[in-house]
Amino acid sequence: MLISGAGVAGPALAYWLQRYGFRPTVVERTPAERMGVGGHSVDLFGPAVDGRITLVGDAGYSPGPAVGGGTSVAMVGAYVLAGELHAAGGDHIRAFRGYEDRMHEFVRLARTIGLATMKSLIPATASQVWLMPRLIRLVTRLPVPLQRRLSALQGDPARALAAITVENYE
Repeated sequence: MLISGAGVAGPALAYWLQRYGFRPTVVERTPAERMGVGGHSVDLFGPAVDGRITLVGDAGYSPGPAVGGGTSVAMVGAYVLAGELHAAGGDHIRAFRGYEDRMHEFVRLARTIGLATMKSLIPATASQVWLMPRLIRLVTRLPVPLQRRLSALQGDPARALAAITVENYE
């Protein structure tokens, strides 16, 4: 199996595929490590599966710019794809269908993170510009249990990242 891309999803997918007995090869066209720069997103919100090719990570379902959560979605996607290939005994048609079925709702919800994050992190008024760094400093100094409770109030982002239950494919 050929994995094109050595961002987050590529090596994660290779790890799980190798663990399940496949022999993946990872290729990367970028000559150096991409520090702080995402992958080459090619998705136009269409299916991540097309015949003998499937997409994982930002190429398949990037949640959007300045979002956070993209790494989590990529790691889950890599694990699910490798697990579905393992469960299907290498039958890529069946595995790709299972992969897309399992990831569809998770990806749909993950794509809502962008708008929610942008609305809450980009100040729209002068008073919000003044308030934002002060709130961030305050929240980071709160006890962890209280930080978690505040995080749960985020709605869409928290719901999106909790929208999938991964199988144990072993």
